Amino acid sequence: MHPPLVGSVIFLMLGMLTAQQWRLPAWMFGVLAFFGLAAVCLRGGNVEWRLRLAAFWVGAWLFATADQRTGPRDLMTVAPEPAQLGTLRGWVTDPGEPRFWTNHTGVHRSLSMEMTASEWRTEEGSWVGVAGQVRVHFRDGSGVVPLRGQRGEVRGVLRKAPGPVLPGGFDLSAHLRMRGMDHLLEGDDAGDWKPGKPPEPTWADRFIPWAHATLSAGLPDDAATRLIRAMVLGWRGGLDEEWREPFLRSGTLHVFAISGLHIALVVGLVVQALRLLRVDRAWCGAVVIPVAWFYVAATGWQASAVRSAVMSSVLVCGWALNRPSDLLNTLAVSAVVILAWDPGQLFQPGFQLSFGVVAGMAIWGNVLERRWREWTSGAEARPDAGESIGCRWMQAVLRWLGLNLATSAAAWIASLPLCVHYFHLVSPSSLVANLIVVPLSSLCLVAGVASMVVAPFWGGLSEWFNQSAWFWMQWMMRAGVASAELPLAYLPVEAPPWGWWVGYVWIVFIVGPVWVRARTVDWRAAVPAVVWGLAAVVAWTSHVQSVRLVCLPWGAGVFVEPGRGPRVLFDVGSAAVARRVLPDWMKTRGLGRLDAGVACSGETRFAGGWPWLFETMGLRDWWMGPGNTPTLKKAHDAAMEKGIPTHRLVAGRPVEGWETLWPSADALGTRSDERALVLRGMPGGVSCVLMPSMNPEAQRAWLETTPKEMRARLLIVGLPSRGEPAIGEVLERLQPECVVVLTDERSARQRFAESTRRRLQRWAMEHGVSVWFTDESGAVTVTLRTPWWTGKVRSEWAVETMRPGGGNEGAAGLLENETDREQ
Repeated sequence: MHPPLVGSVIFLMLGMLTAQQWRLPAWMFGVLAFFGLAAVCLRGGNVEWRLRLAAFWVGAWLFATADQRTGPRDLMTVAPEPAQLGTLRGWVTDPGEPRFWTNHTGVHRSLSMEMTASEWRTEEGSWVGVAGQVRVHFRDGSGVVPLRGQRGEVRGVLRKAPGPVLPGGFDLSAHLRMRGMDHLLEGDDAGDWKPGKPPEPTWADRFIPWAHATLSAGLPDDAATRLIRAMVLGWRGGLDEEWREPFLRSGTLHVFAISGLHIALVVGLVVQALRLLRVDRAWCGAVVIPVAWFYVAATGWQASAVRSAVMSSVLVCGWALNRPSDLLNTLAVSAVVILAWDPGQLFQPGFQLSFGVVAGMAIWGNVLERRWREWTSGAEARPDAGESIGCRWMQAVLRWLGLNLATSAAAWIASLPLCVHYFHLVSPSSLVANLIVVPLSSLCLVAGVASMVVAPFWGGLSEWFNQSAWFWMQWMMRAGVASAELPLAYLPVEAPPWGWWVGYVWIVFIVGPVWVRARTVDWRAAVPAVVWGLAAVVAWTSHVQSVRLVCLPWGAGVFVEPGRGPRVLFDVGSAAVARRVLPDWMKTRGLGRLDAGVACSGETRFAGGWPWLFETMGLRDWWMGPGNTPTLKKAHDAAMEKGIPTHRLVAGRPVEGWETLWPSADALGTRSDERALVLRGMPGGVSCVLMPSMNPEAQRAWLETTPKEMRARLLIVGLPSRGEPAIGEVLERLQPECVVVLTDERSARQRFAESTRRRLQRWAMEHGVSVWFTDESGAVTVTLRTPWWTGKVRSEWAVETMRPGGGNEGAAGLLENETDREQ
């Protein structure tokens, strides 16, 4: 049966995407939607396409209406930029879950919650009424125990949510905006939280503590017990980082979200029980749907659970009314209901994964299973009556294996672009891991639900079910870890632009299933895929011929990333960024480990993070200068402990294609900013000098050993402990066409003196070159591409395009506008 709603829902989503990109006033889309719906009522013509066009404008209007957050009381109007210190009143809409993180001072507990704002007051002002949702973050969440619906006051800094710290990193601003929030309020600790009177506890508030206690009865307080509660109740605190990574890498993390698997099991158990009692279909539906929504409410109305409950409710309604069933059509109806309720769901990874995976299973599941049956049964299978019991058992096992393999493969094919984009992973092991983990998780979930059902009547039987769930969870954990440790179990990849997936979607969701069923290829339909493939090859070739230098925004560190060749990090920065920011960001670049790290300076602000980076990411080699500071000693010992080869650098010794210019073996001075490394390379055919930390005396000493004809078209400098970077003699000798200064506005030792800033800006204007400061622009990305090289910064600044051989060829235009912070 042709699913009539699928095309209209696709156009509804396209309309929302258009409104998200263009952000025109809602009334304009409303007018177009009105005329579009009016056109549907006209007779004649192609009604189906008129309906799709109307759905497009309705989708744009729905998103623009939900996204339009302006008005006299809106936080965007009352509390615009810059950041303001004050107090916010409101009530808690999501109490959040505590997160634990570790640094050199110990283990810390942070907390993020969501509030609906009602009043706002700055330190010098009075209370004003406001409206809007706010994310509230406590650096130290110890003692902060918010309750859903509780009123309270929070004192802190209110500002717009930050964007990514590094290009391609997590964008908190976009993430919160899709959840209806633009602002972030940052408090310090429990002293900034003044809770009001606790609200009257609802049945859900009483159910959750009881459910946790019930599922823990008779079990040790270990990882398996916490994971059971995480899977059955959607408890985010139970899935810590230690166990999240193996399940993520094996592609089985989805079993811990309250999703379609959980709702389907609950619905299936209830339906089977009622059908055994010979209850009519209509009455089954009347009982099952409230049970599904009760489970959603009991687990905290999580977005994934709501989506799954909507899909299950639509499917059960059709089944209860004895209507013909079409999974794609049911999926389309569910999408309409969810998007009409919250258009921002379209941009949530959970929504995209949920509907994409189910659509993939609907399109490819039966096709792959049919091919499996043909392959395993053969063309001349004997009738069942002539088969032995062993053959019939083997056929049953093969049918079960084929069904599950087809389902797993279809889900993997459909989710591949989303896993690459959001998780930067390709997990081939998930095809096998899901065959083991999903059945085990079903047994564990059934045992957990059964434990809660029988607990009020028979505590001993409830504990027996808990023991059963614990047993299945133990095997789940072993299967998840074993799958993640298989050869080529997962591959870290860099997410390409969305345009790369156009041909993939065309083949997988549109023409591929038709070709497989027909066992032939329609070359007319293959033309778009061929054109896309050629364009992808051209783009990939351009990518691998370029070199990117990312100057990190915290005043230390340059990451060199050639399209082909070793990835090298020059300086790492503090321990905090090395543990909390850099490893996750490097995974977005498709890196499981670094090829090499170079400690150019021995100061803590440049090299303090190396031990943490050794802990979280592997390195092939680590290089350091001739200095011997306590920070370098600690990093050296950590590298030796991890088995990472270490090397010393002095002038004349090369490192990963870069030449060491300073210090020489007999250089005088013992200070870190006197013996810091100076390196020169030719990435992309462009001469570049890296000078992270040299005081003026060391700069003059280096110039005495440097040939007078040396030039550097790109100069990257950092702040020394004393004196100024890039003194006039250095600039005159190197004659750079671009200067990047590594500064950090948050660190007093790495702030730039305004006199030095003005000196460099004045010199740049006199010589017609560019100078960028990372405390102003955030991370600076310089892309070097043969035979051209361009610089990209995170601000609307025009840059110049130059040939490797020299010569200014004119302005290249404005660059992409990106923000420069991340939580």
